Order: sequence, then C-alpha cells, then structure tokens
Amino acid sequence: MAIFLKMRLHDSMTVELYSLSLADFLITALELGIVSMDIIDRLCPLISVDLKALSRVHFAWAVNAAYLISCWITVIISLERCLSVTYPFRVKDFFTMQRSCLAVLVVYGVHILMFVPGFVIEKMEWVYTGPQDYNSSLSLISDKWTYTIISSYASAQVESLLRLICSFFLFFGSQTVLFLSSLWMAVSLKNSSRIRNTRETTKVASHRGAQLTKKEAKLIKMVLFLSFLHLVCNLPRLLLLVIYYFYPWSTAVEKRNSINIMWAVTADFSLVTCFTSCCGYYHLNTKYRQIAHKFLRKKKDG
Repeated sequence: MAIFLKMRLHDSMTVELYSLSLADFLITALELGIVSMDIIDRLCPLISVDLKALSRVHFAWAVNAAYLISCWITVIISLERCLSVTYPFRVKDFFTMQRSCLAVLVVYGVHILMFVPGFVIEKMEWVYTGPQDYNSSLSLISDKWTYTIISSYASAQVESLLRLICSFFLFFGSQTVLFLSSLWMAVSLKNSSRIRNTRETTKVASHRGAQLTKKEAKLIKMVLFLSFLHLVCNLPRLLLLVIYYFYPWSTAVEKRNSINIMWAVTADFSLVTCFTSCCGYYHLNTKYRQIAHKFLRKKKDG
C-alpha cells in the first residue's frame, strides 16, 4: 500500500492495484485478529466474553467480505490486462481512472452491504454457564456468566442464505471470469505473435515458427501462474463451503473442532493468495519493483 501511494494513483491500473492491496491487507489483519482472539481465549479461561464466538461470527463475516472484494478486484485487473492485449488502442477508453474508481467503490459497497445482515442478525447476550471454582484452596465458588452469541433459527437462515448467494455465486463467478480472461489473454498474445511472425517471414525468409517475445512470454507465464495459483488456493474454501452448507446444522456443531481446523487451513491458503498478489505486482510493474528496492535499501541503511 505504501509503495502504491508513493507511485501515486495516476491511472486505472494503479487505482485497482491499490484497492486490491487494501483488501489483502484487511484480510491479513482480520485473520490475525481471529488468531489473536483464539489465543487470548485459551490463555484467559476466566474471561467473561466468548472471544471464539465473537471472532468466528463478526470477524469471519468481515473476512468473507474482504476476500470476495479481493477476488472481484483481481477480476477487474485481469480484464484490463486482457483488453490491453486484445484491444490495445481502445483499452484506455474502456478503463478510465474514473470508471475504475467507480467499479472499485461498487465492489466494496456491494460486498459490505451484502454482509451487513450477518452482523445485524447475530445477538450477544449474557448466558449462565454454571458455577466455576475460582480458588479451590479457599473453596470460593461463583456463578459464571458468559457474554456470547445466541444462535437462532433466523440467524441460521440468514447465514445459509449469505453463504449460498455470496460464497457460491460471487466466489465461483469471480474465479470463472478470472480463469477465462487469463486464458483469453494468453490465446490472444499467441495469435498476435503468430501474425507478427507471419508478416516478418514474408519479408525475410525464416524457418522458425511463431514465437513470443520475451516480454509477452513473461506476461503469459506470470498471469497464468497467478490465475492458476489463485484458483488452487481457493479450492479448499469452495469445498469447505459446500460441506458447511449441505451438512445439517446439528452435525456441524457436533464436529466444531474439525470445522474450525478446516477453516484455519482455508485461512492459510487465503494468506498465500494475498502474498502471491504482491509477487505479481513485483514482476509485472517495473516502477513498483524500483520503489520496493528503494524501501528495502532504506531499511538496510537505517
């Protein structure tokens, strides 16, 4: 984020990349918050607030929103890259800075508003959890009340609806568009290279077939690699959503530990996706790479 601010948001691509880095930062910060609350909950068993329930509901919805925002902004970036190859002279007419800002604001707004019911429907109340021995040597026993989330039929229905609409359709839709646009860009680059080489061979006899330039080959490899890695890292999340949605609610509660472990694994994959986005910035943007080197030199000198 600091590097993009240093570069200044002067065109559509820098706006999209900055908004993507912001979404990735939010994902990382929220995941760190979930882990921190779990650690505090284990280290402080006498605390009266159910931190696990708080993190699993409120923080989890925020992570889902930020993650889907990241997916769709990645789609916008991929589409702009694709159009820059297929329609190089018209891409700037399609993707102006104003339109990119509007698209980013719409993506953020839609996903935030879509997950608001998940926050509103959940209620936290003080629940009696039985007596607790605070000091066994003095036999001081006190009633324990825990401030936790109360599950209801309405909250379960809202959660199922949100997971179905947002997680399945929005998530699967973004991955499909991302894969198709990346494939389209690779095919277009290959075709343009073949046409260029055909024209060259009519002037100069050559036995070589159609070849990509080094820059084009690097662009294809990097974009396809990032798209493939993005898809692979998102498969565990998609599989878990299928399991979580079609499992009966009682079964999910009984197997809460296994569900939590599976969510932790998907969180790790999500962080890998965020990190690979940074690698994409580094390899595809020369100015980004130069400013990153300057930041690293300053840290070493300091």
